[in-house]
Amino acid sequence: MINNLRRSHQNFLSTTTDIPVWKLSKPSGSFSTNSIYHFIKSHPTHSSHLSKIWSFKIPPRFQIFTWRMLQNKIATLDNLHRRGWSLPNRCVLCTCCSETAVHLFSQCHFYLRLRSLVQNNSTLRPHSADSQFPENPMALVQRRDVADKTKDIWAITFFILWKERCARMFSETSKHPASLLQEILSECCIPQQQHTLKSQFYSLMI
Repeated sequence: MINNLRRSHQNFLSTTTDIPVWKLSKPSGSFSTNSIYHFIKSHPTHSSHLSKIWSFKIPPRFQIFTWRMLQNKIATLDNLHRRGWSLPNRCVLCTCCSETAVHLFSQCHFYLRLRSLVQNNSTLRPHSADSQFPENPMALVQRRDVADKTKDIWAITFFILWKERCARMFSETSKHPASLLQEILSECCIPQQQHTLKSQFYSLMI
């Protein structure tokens, strides 16, 4: 029986030299970047909703961050743990909970305070049809009833929040949510109503 197996195996052997074959290019088997392009286009790896991010009227750095954040690809402490990093997992913004993307951008007390400032700001509100932003960040790309300008504002808000998180973690500096609101207004390129904002900031600091 063993001899029969050996003979059967030899029948499959070839005396020709093995050569690499690129399966995406048929029948030639030769590598081409064009074949990769067509493969990716015909096999999308991400939700079609996420492609809407690239239509936001904001600079690329905000688009890229939002795209990564909604896929849970940013370097939150829980993601770093999964990559083998040994770090204490505590949110530096609220110091109450473990840090995850879901916590940072929907549950964190610091985020909720900033969200309230943005939603109630008299300068930002006229640019949005929504007085209340949905709790789930994925609504940025999933919900049709959220105004385009609202999506732009909240993508910028998420980025500013993440920047503050990194500043606290790596530079040991911190800002009040009212200061972050000023940054958001600046990035949105919306003229600030100085007298209104100053009164709001002073009341918040008391």
